[in-house]
Amino acid sequence: VFGNNSPDFMVRYYPGTSGWDGSPWLSNVTPIGNWNSGLYKTTNGFRAVGTIGRALFNNDLGGQIDISVNRNGIATGAIRMVGKNGAVVTHRFIKGLDDEGALSVAILRRGESDLLVNLALDVSLAPRQFTFMASSENTLSAGDDVAPINANSVPWNSKNPATAYGGFYTVGLETDAADLVSMHGGTEPVVSPGYGFLSLNVTPATGALRFAGVLADGTKVTGSSVVRGDGGVPLWIPLYAIKGMLFGDMLISKLSGKPVTAHLSWSKPLGVPRSPNRYGFTDVNLTAIAGSGAFSAPAMALFNNLSLNFSAGNWSSNSANIPNFSQGFQLGMSQITPKSPLVNNVKPIWNRRTGLFLGTFKDSQSRLGRFQGVMLNNGVDPLKLRGNFQLPNTAILPTFYLGGSVEN
Repeated sequence: VFGNNSPDFMVRYYPGTSGWDGSPWLSNVTPIGNWNSGLYKTTNGFRAVGTIGRALFNNDLGGQIDISVNRNGIATGAIRMVGKNGAVVTHRFIKGLDDEGALSVAILRRGESDLLVNLALDVSLAPRQFTFMASSENTLSAGDDVAPINANSVPWNSKNPATAYGGFYTVGLETDAADLVSMHGGTEPVVSPGYGFLSLNVTPATGALRFAGVLADGTKVTGSSVVRGDGGVPLWIPLYAIKGMLFGDMLISKLSGKPVTAHLSWSKPLGVPRSPNRYGFTDVNLTAIAGSGAFSAPAMALFNNLSLNFSAGNWSSNSANIPNFSQGFQLGMSQITPKSPLVNNVKPIWNRRTGLFLGTFKDSQSRLGRFQGVMLNNGVDPLKLRGNFQLPNTAILPTFYLGGSVEN
């Protein structure tokens, strides 16, 4: 493409412009190393995807990386992160791995310090897996500011499809208990209780993954990723007009029920309208709830005598807090209907096919609350319903919103 077969050159790329700045310019031209060339050619090269840690140069919001290494050991990479102007930018690089499977390449940025990419390939599991493990050898840096890179290969093709991971999944997200303790001004929790959730759909042929869901504050999230050879799924989702973020990794197991685990970081800016936690937060830890995994529609009988329990526990010191309450349900005429007594006029809508539910309630102060959640039914663990609700502090002209949890 560039008219030069050397693997060792750098390119100028300025985000926010038309792209490449003229022709690539060469630096320290060296021949392609012979290191592990047999591995590259056996696999016809490989692709690795992953995440970049939080750092000042990415506005403390992390990033993602996609690396393709061809059969001759030349690495082409794309880095996505938030730039200094608050927009998502893409930086690209191309360079050959040396005899040790490493590279170091600078990416020039207009009006900012260079980005330095350092990569060291781990081939201990090759050719099944090629890994750039999070360590001091796999980093993205700008000056003294350093973020780890963690990427793993995607091996799927027509002869090796991702069949074992294909299908539909539901995942519940639970906030770390330590993140639910802090209070702002003694009356508002920095992070409200409540469960987030994601629905995942994995294409068996390619491992391509699409997801949609709702975080514990009611924020909707959508996006795409891919299942790697180890079952890992990297996530990097800009939120709140690119001032917040959800990023980290999920892992899909091949065990019965295809359980999903997750370790995600959630950041939210202050001042998000019609949402709890108006003062924002940084790096709140989310993990997958036990029972997350492959989803099958639950039998109607499981909803007989089921109760939804609503709680805004860590708002207890706030005068706008709502007391905990529960609403029971029963089966009647092949429908899931509320049991007497009716509490706070709870009106749910159930979708057993997708595993989602949502609805509204109205308390004694005529405040209208909204709730949404997910069904976790992997065929191994008991059915779990987990979700969240949002409630204005007053019925008319609210100044802030409360948040809470919904579960069976």
